[in-house]
Formats: sequence, structure tokens, C-alpha cells
Amino acid sequence: MVPIQITNGHAKNKRYDLNQFVISLISSSHADFPLWMSVLSGNTSDKKHFREVIQQFSKELSQSDTVTYFVMDSAMYNDPNIKAMSPLVKWISRVPETINEAKTLIEGICVEDMIKSDLEDIFIRNFQVHMEDLIKSGWLFFQRRV
Repeated sequence: MVPIQITNGHAKNKRYDLNQFVISLISSSHADFPLWMSVLSGNTSDKKHFREVIQQFSKELSQSDTVTYFVMDSAMYNDPNIKAMSPLVKWISRVPETINEAKTLIEGICVEDMIKSDLEDIFIRNFQVHMEDLIKSGWLFFQRRV
């Protein structure tokens, strides 16, 4: 086992004066019961680590018939991760607004093309997106109009 480094990393709370470490956790949707955990150095990249975790944990999942969805933040959403994880598991993530496809879709959406949801002032639109002819994914765009 390799010891972790408690060190400077990406401080989301802007506290760059504090050292940190990372806890990588997979929990069940029922009662948030922890299923898998690892502790990592404070400068570990989410973008690379998501792929490693899914590859390791999917081996354990392959022994079950249960359909499992992974819900991850937008750090997961990049080409290497999508290509590595899509054959292994089903996943849900927020698409970063910084990628070109998302920018183009957001700029071209009219409220007339959207469906009003049951939630107050929320409109939605579904898109099918193909990534390099390998992976078909659905994007659901939410927008609040007041």
C-alpha cells in the first residue's frame, strides 16, 4: 500500500492555506450506505480518478444482475472517461457548459422549443448526442424562466 500525501490540492472553498486529502466514496441510493471507499492524496485529479474507480468497481458489479447507475459531477465528463466507462457502467453527469457542443445547444435553444415541467418556472428539452459514433447519450437541458 502506498501512503497518501496530505498536501495542497484544488481548494473549492478557496482555502489554499490548508492542506487536504481526498476521500473517494461510492454509496448506495438506498440509505446512502457506503459500498466502496479509498483515501487519496490531496492533489489527486478527479478527472483521472473517476475512470480508475469505475474500472475497479465495475469488476465487482459484473458479478451482479442489478443495473447500476453512477451519478458523478462534471469533472467526469471528458472524452477519455466517457470512452473508458460507457462500456462498463451506466452513468449520469452534468455536462460542463464549457464544451463546444453544450455551448452550441445552449445558444440555439428557444423557450418555444422547450416543454414546461411540473416544477414552477422550469422548462426542459431533451437532446440525443453522438460522441465519435461510439457512444449515444441523452442530454437533458433545464432552464428556469421567471
